[in-house]
Amino acid sequence: MADVLPLGVDANDITSDSTEYTADRTLRRGPSRGSRSYYVQDDVVQRVLTRLGEVGFGQSQEPEAQRRVCDALPGILEELALDEIYAFPLDEAVPGAAMDPLSAIVASRLADDFGLGADEATLLGQREQGAIARLRRYRAAPVFNEIPTRPDYF
Repeated sequence: MADVLPLGVDANDITSDSTEYTADRTLRRGPSRGSRSYYVQDDVVQRVLTRLGEVGFGQSQEPEAQRRVCDALPGILEELALDEIYAFPLDEAVPGAAMDPLSAIVASRLADDFGLGADEATLLGQREQGAIARLRRYRAAPVFNEIPTRPDYF
């Protein structure tokens, strides 16, 4: 059986030491293309639940909490794309640089659903504003996939 990779990730570009697989052989986390790492939805959910205080370091997540985040995630990603903040395809991995800002935004949007107090919700809201600015900066940054060439002047 062939390994299942997120769309846009070429098997030839993945280093063997950065890839972990689950029991069903689907990509779990950390494929890298060069120096870039990527994360899957489970990683985003885990990070969001950690930000919300639902999961401590090294603990497993509750299925209901995981389901609530998974149910909200597509709508939040679509809203970020419609607002031209950052486009996250649902079937692709999340770039490593966008993982932290995305988890901050999702955690802020779900603070009320998880019963966080006003102080925690305010702090998450402030972090969300900074995360939105970071995602806009990442979106605007040029992507260098080619070898730079020297221009010819005439």
